[in-house]
Amino acid sequence: MCGTVDGRDVPFVQSRTRPDWGHLDGYLARPAETRDLSVAFEALRPGKTLAFRLMANPTKRMSPQDQQDPDRKGGRRDNRYPILKTEDQVKWLIKRGSQSGFVIPAGVNARPDVALTSSPRLTGRQTGNRGNKITVDPVRYDGHLVVTDPEALVAALTAGIGPAKAYGCGLLSLAAARQGAAEP
Repeated sequence: MCGTVDGRDVPFVQSRTRPDWGHLDGYLARPAETRDLSVAFEALRPGKTLAFRLMANPTKRMSPQDQQDPDRKGGRRDNRYPILKTEDQVKWLIKRGSQSGFVIPAGVNARPDVALTSSPRLTGRQTGNRGNKITVDPVRYDGHLVVTDPEALVAALTAGIGPAKAYGCGLLSLAAARQGAAEP
């Protein structure tokens, strides 16, 4: 995921191990910064409101029986399909949030306090002999969350949320909430 610092795009890399940026000497506009997040993780408490950004690939799985495709061959595993309606993308986030130690508070007009921005579709091919087509429809979620389970939230921060992590999806970033943010 990228952010902007001084008007320039800056990539964010979140890793369980400390990265070695030495091989990029001469290629970076400025030296890479590394931050230990353990102190921030320890400060997470139930009820705390935080700003968040999540780049995700909201999808749903459908079994071959549910797909109602008469040409489909049986015996294959469930397929993943993109969730394209904004309302359903918000529902996906709320469901993932309940599994990941947070809730999305109500904002203006009692709607969830989150804004969605679609990104261009990404495509690729699986490695190996099957070479199936992969399609990713990234959505950026920006808003506020309220911590319900700090341990589950740390797990989501370290492992990511949802599929397509190899395509830049799943990274959840947190920041202090701005003044006037929704409180539970």
